[in-house]
Amino acid sequence: MERTRLIIIPLAVIGAIAIALPAFGAPSPDVLAKRALGLAKKSDARSKKAYSRATQARTTARSAAASAGRTTVIKRTSVAVSATNADLDTALAAATKVPLASVGGLTMYGKCVKETSNPSNPGVYGRIFVSTTEAGSVFSSDENDSGNGYFGPATAEAQRAIASVVSYAGFSDPGTLNLSDAQKGGFAVMAPSGTSLYGMTVVGTKVGSPTAGDGAFGAGDRCIFGGYVIGA
Repeated sequence: MERTRLIIIPLAVIGAIAIALPAFGAPSPDVLAKRALGLAKKSDARSKKAYSRATQARTTARSAAASAGRTTVIKRTSVAVSATNADLDTALAAATKVPLASVGGLTMYGKCVKETSNPSNPGVYGRIFVSTTEAGSVFSSDENDSGNGYFGPATAEAQRAIASVVSYAGFSDPGTLNLSDAQKGGFAVMAPSGTSLYGMTVVGTKVGSPTAGDGAFGAGDRCIFGGYVIGA
């Protein structure tokens, strides 16, 4: 009887171990639940990142679409004469370009020069030009236009002026100033690619020291540029 009991007890222990062994090789429900929660959190993080990227892309696209046809005001830009010469064309060729607006391959810029062919009556010239990187472009303005043809990268600068004004120092005047007609100054530029630039320009010049003072120009021989443009 005692021997039988001793045999039964080990058998019971072996049975219990056999039942328990599969459990040792498989995760518990608690572990599985934790793993599922971790995967859910990772999935949620990925979803949030994807949503953030999509929102950013949409915002960028909207901004680009708005910029393509937006109106830009050219704030008063006052610059000193950057070239002086007895010959106006020589002075203009040597003058610094003052960037005013651009869209695609179309650019608008100004130049401020002093012409001294008559030293007793020098003149300060302010001019605005347009340029293009595309042959076959056209433009029109109160000052000039591309006429019965086109203009492109090789077109001479003198043929691309869209606004101009000059102030001469009189023989007895300490200085003068002038501003272009606000009712004029309209222009349009169009390129074969479809890029366009439209708007109004204002240019002013001051030579010497007018009795009225320097005002919006600032001291010295200067030009001011302004207006607004619509790029598309």
